[in-house]
Amino acid sequence: MEKVFFISFALIMFFTSCTNKENYTNIITTGRSAEDEYEMSDIEREKNIKNIICNIDGVNNAWVIAAGDNVVIGIETDLKESEDINRIKNFSVIETKENDKWANNVAVTTNVKIVEMIKDIQ
Repeated sequence: MEKVFFISFALIMFFTSCTNKENYTNIITTGRSAEDEYEMSDIEREKNIKNIICNIDGVNNAWVIAAGDNVVIGIETDLKESEDINRIKNFSVIETKENDKWANNVAVTTNVKIVEMIKDIQ
């Protein structure tokens, strides 16, 4: 399920990150208008979210993809207890939604393979 979501999101992110959107009139992004993008780019949002996530206790590093109202976060941690990992994931979602007014759909993973895919996209 996580892989299907991630692959679908990666495809959406690829198409919505094109600078020449006129060529892709059949693709609709959600959650952000042209004015929103002028206020803060997705790249700036990604950097801001990464800084917030990296300050969470137990997070070694994080990678973020922001596109429209979707945010995918890959986290590296040395923690092994599922309770600790769930705490990090839940807190990451809360902090992202509180600090990024466009983040409506936030997905967080610590799965090493998916985190590697997120790294490769950036």
